[in-house]
Amino acid sequence: MRLESVLLEAVVLQGHHDADNLASVIASILEDWQCRSKVVAMVTDNAQTMVKAAEILKLKHVPCFAHSLNLVIKHVLLEPECAALKELIDKCKAIVTYFKHSSLASNQLKCLQKDLKKSQLRPLQHVETRWNSAFQMLKRIGEIRDEVSLTLNKNPKAPNNLTDEEYTFLAEVIKVFEPIDVCTETVSGETYTTLSLIIPLIKGMLMHFAQLDKEPLLESTKTVLETIKKYIVTKVKPYETRTPCIVSTMLNPQLKKYGFKTSSEVERAVNIVQKEYSSYLSAQNKKASAPSDSAEPGSSNEAIAPPKKAKLNLLSYLQESRSSSSSATADAIVDINQYLSKPIIDKSECPIEYWHFNRSSLKNIASKYMCIPGTSTPAERIFSMAGQIAVERRNRLSGEHINEILFIKQNHTLLDK
Repeated sequence: MRLESVLLEAVVLQGHHDADNLASVIASILEDWQCRSKVVAMVTDNAQTMVKAAEILKLKHVPCFAHSLNLVIKHVLLEPECAALKELIDKCKAIVTYFKHSSLASNQLKCLQKDLKKSQLRPLQHVETRWNSAFQMLKRIGEIRDEVSLTLNKNPKAPNNLTDEEYTFLAEVIKVFEPIDVCTETVSGETYTTLSLIIPLIKGMLMHFAQLDKEPLLESTKTVLETIKKYIVTKVKPYETRTPCIVSTMLNPQLKKYGFKTSSEVERAVNIVQKEYSSYLSAQNKKASAPSDSAEPGSSNEAIAPPKKAKLNLLSYLQESRSSSSSATADAIVDINQYLSKPIIDKSECPIEYWHFNRSSLKNIASKYMCIPGTSTPAERIFSMAGQIAVERRNRLSGEHINEILFIKQNHTLLDK
């Protein structure tokens, strides 16, 4: 059992790209598919237009976690005290560009890798709009350091190679950037719950940074590390206070209370889940106690037989007690305590399957929040797919046709089922 990413529509937005227009288009699509009541949250980048659109639609807004991590790196590169990192990246970009433009150097690199019996890895270029591409470029340069150095030394017109100190700096920067890359890759999945992983990943990332603080690093590396931690606090830490993240983490049977750093955070998370669950139970109890509409007043049966006098019901207090908010709160506390008292499930087991076969009403809260993606990566993949379809040679494709092609491409596995 796994999650599925489904494309409803990919529409061409007419008119102004403001919050009101966006909200109107999204609301129209959801109404057409009759799923407005099932939508809990809206996951987008941090643009104010998208935040405002979510407010208009009265949906919880969850900023894309991968986008927030990418903003951390962007801000670090703009800091004057991290000029050494910017210089290192620029120097690596020049080396990669040289290999991309010189077929001679590229062939020499391949031959060296073959002679040295190493994997034939090509240099990767840093692209501003691609998440973690700077890390991928630095990591690849570090992996093929020997082959790159030998090739650059053979060509007099080649750019300057990195010095030994710069290679040391590069290796340390990779250690600093690696947890951010791991976080981005982990939360970008589509077939498993990802929102519930954000808070534990933040915890693991900060623990990794604390461990790096104990290592003997270059001063330039220490500066980069401290700057990253500063922006983690402003850009990433707020996720630990968002209700969707808290609820999904607590209701992930692989994590439960172990996904949080402190006992106070656990207590706060339990209270939030309890409040959400008791509200759900109260609403369900009210529905159950509502009078049935099956018998219509003035029907033929009523006309024939006079209404019977109601018997005294000495057990009516049970129904009243069941529908009270205090009873819902008590039931919520019992169910949550029972859930937390059980051991966490193994990493190989599926949280979605766990709740699917669970008989507790708590499963309704779990399914409500655990299906929310932690990033807007699925939507980004749709845009990439659209870019491969709407090419210059197919410029007569209308927006409707592109929408239909994307719909089939994205959802064909579900259509087969």
